[in-house]
Amino acid sequence: MKLLLTSITNKQTAKNALPYMELTFKYPDRDKTVKYCVWSFVHNKENGLQQVWNKALAAKIGTLYNMHFQKATIQGQLQFVITCLDAIDQYDINL
Repeated sequence: MKLLLTSITNKQTAKNALPYMELTFKYPDRDKTVKYCVWSFVHNKENGLQQVWNKALAAKIGTLYNMHFQKATIQGQLQFVITCLDAIDQYDINL
């Protein structure tokens, strides 16, 4: 799905003070906003998702991203885990 990044908030988990980012996106074709998190303890080399963490660190507000996610249970809660976060070149935009 193609989403426009509007905000990045750096946070830490309450229990273990592990870093994560809350990314806020807007659908480019409608007035809907969604939030997804990228966690250092999930998006890592061991889980094969280090590239997502690295791309989130380099993410830029105002950029359109191609994003994919999967549902996963993390610390007993169902979460949407980002598995792909690729910036879309302005010349490749096909909304």
